[in-house]
Amino acid sequence: MLRNVLAILAGLATSFLVIMLMDRISGRLYPMGAVDLHDKLVMKATWELVPVLVKLLICLSPLIGACIGGGVAARIGTERRLRSALIVGAITLLGGIMNLASLWHPAWMWSQLLLYMPAAWLGWRVAAPRADLQ
Repeated sequence: MLRNVLAILAGLATSFLVIMLMDRISGRLYPMGAVDLHDKLVMKATWELVPVLVKLLICLSPLIGACIGGGVAARIGTERRLRSALIVGAITLLGGIMNLASLWHPAWMWSQLLLYMPAAWLGWRVAAPRADLQ
């Protein structure tokens, strides 16, 4: 039981680190400077200037984080590895909802919320021992 809880915490930490690293990379590729994140008009105008590659990194970072975090939880856990991976995916999803709700984002970015749980499942599928998959 304790190992499964630690596996989930390790998965969440890994997910968070992956998301932060990818966001840092996108910020290095296209530094936005001192943009008021709560001003909808400024954010809209800034978003239109962001290169496609950076937009892709921004959109994929939480999904890749959920996938890798779910994989870490599945690899470390001892039983019910899929459940551990999906818990990481669900908590990452809650973070994504909070992010999208608190700051302005293009409307189409809300569609990525549909992919958090499949991403965590994919992490489990790749990382879980073969015996768990049968």
